[in-house]
Amino acid sequence: PSVSPPAYKGPLSASVFILDSENLFFAGEAGGLMKKILKAIHLSPDHVLICGTGDQEEIQKLINKVSPKVIVAFGEPAARLILNTEAQIAALRGRFHTCCGSNVMPTFHPSLLLLQPEYKRQVWEDMKQVMALAGLGNDS
Repeated sequence: PSVSPPAYKGPLSASVFILDSENLFFAGEAGGLMKKILKAIHLSPDHVLICGTGDQEEIQKLINKVSPKVIVAFGEPAARLILNTEAQIAALRGRFHTCCGSNVMPTFHPSLLLLQPEYKRQVWEDMKQVMALAGLGNDS
């Protein structure tokens, strides 16, 4: 049986690729918070490629096709899938990893931030690294 390619939204020319553990695509309260996080790093949802978690091989094909500067893995399932690891998000976040030649920043999912706002500072620190690497904005 053939596997369907992962659902995605946004321009294939985007320099920032988002892997969304919850496949929200900016919907709901957590999706709204994801939009705010992007706005804080000078990105519009229209200028990122967002993909849900699906088949690892298909996601890697999409990454190879797009060659983004940065991949943000929102949530533990996304981070584990893209990095092919069983490690917990708390151990992965805060530094870049590599997948298919692209830099990957795993971080907490916005839905977790709604439940546990104390993690917002850590996500902001992660996003500042993404902003610097992707050449977005010039403030911190």
